Amino acid sequence: MNAVLIIGATSAIGAALAKECASKGWRLYLIGRNKERLATVAAEAEVRGAAKVETRVVDFGAVEKCQQLGEWIEKRNDLCRAVILPGVLSDEFASLVDWNQNVLVNFTVPAFLGRLIGEKLGENDDGGQLVLVGSVAGDRGRQSNGFYGAQKGALEIFANALRHRCYLKNRKVKVALVKPGFVNTPMTEQIKKNALFSEPEVIAQKILRILEKGGSKSYYAPGWWFFIMSIIKAVPNFIFYRTRL
Repeated sequence: MNAVLIIGATSAIGAALAKECASKGWRLYLIGRNKERLATVAAEAEVRGAAKVETRVVDFGAVEKCQQLGEWIEKRNDLCRAVILPGVLSDEFASLVDWNQNVLVNFTVPAFLGRLIGEKLGENDDGGQLVLVGSVAGDRGRQSNGFYGAQKGALEIFANALRHRCYLKNRKVKVALVKPGFVNTPMTEQIKKNALFSEPEVIAQKILRILEKGGSKSYYAPGWWFFIMSIIKAVPNFIFYRTRL
């Protein structure tokens, strides 16, 4: 089986990943929020050689729609790989309604679908590979993006728990978490660009390598973020609290 599910296929990283997977001749299930953008991504995947492309439009901020998506996924019996990408950069000073929606998209929905997909892959004789996409922002609480970072930190804890669960039930199901740093996407268009920014294609290629070779841990993307975040996490609080990170 070579069917991969990409949830968040209309994001910059998701669209880049769809192209990479299509070039491998895989069957693609593409899920996204924007109907027109999703159609474009699907068309490009077909041109690049995807064996099959099936799409579904879903608003990740709507609980009922995500519940229906879960039921749809359970019927995809050829599924062996899945990537969960939805995310929104949270505003620290947004309204309570916005905060609720942000948590839904950044954590609740990925966690719900991750648990469901983990169980689904466990039905395969060969298991499968699940990749959740978090962020380096979840490594340490910082005043500049504490709310967003808290959601991504929670997602990593959940990924660890899901990995533990899948290991106990079926050691052939692997759960990876990819933690990008700054990525040049519409979500970060308001942030001034610098040398730490990566292109979506770089992150997509990292995810593709995990899908091909298998992985069951957390990965930084690009890998050099490991060294940056190791330093940030090691700075003592009495120094860290004097910074504006």
